Amino acid sequence: MQITIKKEYIIVFYGFMFFAIIGAVIGYYSNKTVCNGPMDAFAKCISSKGFTMYGRETCGWCQMQMKEFGYSFKYITYIDCNTNAQACAIVNITGTPTWIHGDQKIESMLTIGMLEQLTNCSAG
Repeated sequence: MQITIKKEYIIVFYGFMFFAIIGAVIGYYSNKTVCNGPMDAFAKCISSKGFTMYGRETCGWCQMQMKEFGYSFKYITYIDCNTNAQACAIVNITGTPTWIHGDQKIESMLTIGMLEQLTNCSAG
């Protein structure tokens, strides 16, 4: 028994696949755009107050701290001690994550509420 597939069905199938892939790509990037709002002002405020987070890409606690901000983490002043060991040595970073503000050094992951209290910034 030989199965014959009409050319029109193949064209429809590939057309469907093309639009499904395009839709998935658009959905992925539009989702990133939607996530770019709620914490942006809060993250910018923290950085404007002089707070810096020192961490490592390999640090699980640092990754959790970054996830607290989602896509807004890009606005946090951040120094990666794996790629910038000298900067971390200058301020004597012994564990990560560490937040520094002036002479204040906090060697811990901080909740959004703790950061609000420390910085007087509002997460909304």
